[in-house]
Amino acid sequence: KYAAEVRLKTRVAALVASRGFVLHPMDWMPAASDQESPEVYAPWVDWQAGADGEKQSRREQLTAETWDDFYPAARRTALIDLRRTTPALARTLIETKGASEPAEVRLALVELMRFGLGADDVPFLKSLSADRSGKVREMAGRLLARLGEHGNPADGGSEDPTAELAAFIEEGKSGFIRRRTTYAPTKLKSPAQQARRADLFASCYLGDLVARFGKTEPEFIGAWQFGVDDNADRFLVLM
Repeated sequence: KYAAEVRLKTRVAALVASRGFVLHPMDWMPAASDQESPEVYAPWVDWQAGADGEKQSRREQLTAETWDDFYPAARRTALIDLRRTTPALARTLIETKGASEPAEVRLALVELMRFGLGADDVPFLKSLSADRSGKVREMAGRLLARLGEHGNPADGGSEDPTAELAAFIEEGKSGFIRRRTTYAPTKLKSPAQQARRADLFASCYLGDLVARFGKTEPEFIGAWQFGVDDNADRFLVLM
């Protein structure tokens, strides 16, 4: 229950951040170990970790030599920036530095490969099939699937639960002057569909789902039409 509440608060923070705002620290503060909060909260996370100026800020270039000079949140933000600009350099850092990290840290690092994901990442991702963490292996498999290395996501069907879940979501438009894309759950026709959708929300990964629509997680959550289906809203924030 506690873990679900944490995920819910993180999703709310992502929604607020997607609209250009942050939560008041008296209402919510990311933990020092938080690796999933929006990038805007990175200084807060590092402050929670006891950042006192000895560690490097984002002005310093992240390299193998400066890796340990960054607090985790600042390092994550720097890696995202590198994946967007020089993905090969970021991949090398993740590969060389991540190998000695605990499983939960390796998982968070590998998840960042989704930024700037390309064919050059395939050898590294395939090498993770030997990782000792099942979650890391699963994440690598999902990223490879996006690159068409393990099945074709466009095939749909029961072998692609993400595509099946995406079919339960409809894309729309709103606004008269500034048109923007919206996403809302489709109207279900039977209890069987309700049960199937619940199972898919529980088993699929949010990053894979939003990728089906060509969006980032904050963009997708910001465009989600909350209030159309309360159950779908709850399933989404718990992903």
